[in-house]
Amino acid sequence: MATEDAIILAAQTRMRQILMTGLSACIGLVPAAFSTGIGSQVQQPLACVIVGGMLLSPICSLLVIPVMARLWMPTIKETGMVRVAER
Repeated sequence: MATEDAIILAAQTRMRQILMTGLSACIGLVPAAFSTGIGSQVQQPLACVIVGGMLLSPICSLLVIPVMARLWMPTIKETGMVRVAER
């Protein structure tokens, strides 16, 4: 299987799971991000950071990492590191 085909197949296979996990975590933390009650001064910034990270992680998983893998694959094949992964 060609490298491009393997990357596309892996992204298509895992896309639903990655998006569902990220969205469920974000939806669960929305009340904490917009809370104004007692203790919200501690919870609100933490919830905003976690929501931002959970929104950014699917982008990295589905776009950035496959692009980096495609760019580095010729280097990995030249050094012989791909032989270990094929076993």
